[in-house]
Amino acid sequence: MIIFKENYWLIIVLTLSALVFTACPGDDGSMGPADEITSFNEDGFFIINEGPETTGSGSISFYHRNFKLIANNIFQENNNGETVGNGIKHMNIIDGKAYIVARNSNKIVIANPEDMKKLGEITGFQQPQYIIKATDGKAYVSQWGTDGTNGSIQIVDLNTNSITGSIATRPGPQEMVRVGNNIFLANSGGVYVDSIVTKIGALNDEILKTINVGLSPTYLELDKDLNLWVLTRGLINNPGNPDENIKGRLAKIENDQVVLSLQVKPAANGLTINRTKDKLYFVQNGWVYEHRITDTAISLVPFIEQFFYGLEVDQKTNDFIGLDAKDFVRNGEMFILDSDKIPVDTIEVGGSSPGRAFFQ
Repeated sequence: MIIFKENYWLIIVLTLSALVFTACPGDDGSMGPADEITSFNEDGFFIINEGPETTGSGSISFYHRNFKLIANNIFQENNNGETVGNGIKHMNIIDGKAYIVARNSNKIVIANPEDMKKLGEITGFQQPQYIIKATDGKAYVSQWGTDGTNGSIQIVDLNTNSITGSIATRPGPQEMVRVGNNIFLANSGGVYVDSIVTKIGALNDEILKTINVGLSPTYLELDKDLNLWVLTRGLINNPGNPDENIKGRLAKIENDQVVLSLQVKPAANGLTINRTKDKLYFVQNGWVYEHRITDTAISLVPFIEQFFYGLEVDQKTNDFIGLDAKDFVRNGEMFILDSDKIPVDTIEVGGSSPGRAFFQ
């Protein structure tokens, strides 16, 4: 009987050891064949690696929360080595399909988000930036034009994967958010500067209103009350003389009117919002700052004393996802901190210039 128990526990120990070995990533954070992630579902999230600015290709990674593993180059791996394109700017999942914006390749690649197999592509763009569902069967794509001076919204038929029309906008259209049947668009100015958020009626594809929010609006978020928050970047005229620079703004829009406008440092970036939609986060002066939607002043105390090239809040766990692009050539790095700022994981991302995370 004693011999049986010893053998029994030996079997259990060996079995558990095998399971642990199977679940562990390699020394470089990548996965071996035994622990390969083959399904990209709600247990994790996507990471966009922009790639080199003018040559080569960007890539897509997937991080599994439970296993704390990352799968890299998932589009290439599932499409016989085909790449997405150069300068991956944005990704959005619309009606169960992933739309990946390759800015410098002037196209949008469509894939199945569950296995990243390619379903098609949409061409004919000129420096596309972001894509959003406008109405059923229709999407809007913000684009800069060939020289960055002629902004527009390209109207895309999602049934035929083709561009069917265009809406002229101010230069440098960036992020978009949808509120009912209206789309709000940030116009940064492109190669110039601008200060306008444009409201577009998605049913008739017409501009309804322009709202002045401050120089170079780039990032948009909706809070729990469906009020719109805009982060403008301002302008750095002289890095050596702060007096010559123009500060950015964190502006709140309610009923198409700016009801709050707070100064932030020039080149502030990465506006994101928490799961309950009542706390905003952005990067300024090299650190992360928190802003409750009820606050009427910008905090002077950094929330996280670390710089990130990309910043997101995991809408499932409320964890902070910080992305470090390093030198924009080497593989980047991802830092995950929980809502109390306690580190959860740090892992190398298998691509250069990781800039955004996207959640299903």
